[in-house]
Amino acid sequence: MVVKEKVIKERNNMHFNNTKSNAVKAHLKSPSLKLVGTDGNAYSLMGAATSHNRKHRLYSAEDMKTIMDECTSGDYDHLLATLMYFFNVK
Repeated sequence: MVVKEKVIKERNNMHFNNTKSNAVKAHLKSPSLKLVGTDGNAYSLMGAATSHNRKHRLYSAEDMKTIMDECTSGDYDHLLATLMYFFNVK
């Protein structure tokens, strides 16, 4: 139980919370990230999100690193949920 609490505390660090607040702003100005027709491989999806971010300049490089770290911190469903949280996924 102590390990689980430590992990939760680390995930809720200040930078990640700041990235979450930036996500609200990015959603307001974000064109859709189209994943239909993209290879369903996790790294392909993360690559599509990274390319989309470079094209539309939604997040800083530091924020994108935090988002990609969060994507890889869980299973495939967590990856999809994270991408849907930070990007306007269609």
